[in-house]
Amino acid sequence: MVKRKPKKGLNDSPARWRAIKKKYGLGREDYFRILAEQGGVCFICQRDPNKIRPKRNLSVDHCHETGKIRGLLCYGCNHRLLGYHIKDRVELVQRLLEYLTRKVDYGRIP
Repeated sequence: MVKRKPKKGLNDSPARWRAIKKKYGLGREDYFRILAEQGGVCFICQRDPNKIRPKRNLSVDHCHETGKIRGLLCYGCNHRLLGYHIKDRVELVQRLLEYLTRKVDYGRIP
């Protein structure tokens, strides 16, 4: 018989909430209010944090220029998409949207 580790839940430690309060000024109730307004999922990709592997809490996303809190995002959307590639540059998002919605057809992959 193979012994399996118990499934790990999302981090709900007091230390996590203290860090969020200190860095973003959000209390636990504020965080869950934002999460509820977003339907309990990452605002961009719509994934439930309990179904992301490995499980991770959603990050508090904010504008680095103004400090304005925009919402909660998964690690992939917040760090990889926005943080690494977009870096709060709206013009890149506009070009990305233009690229994905343009009506060109250069053929199909065989």
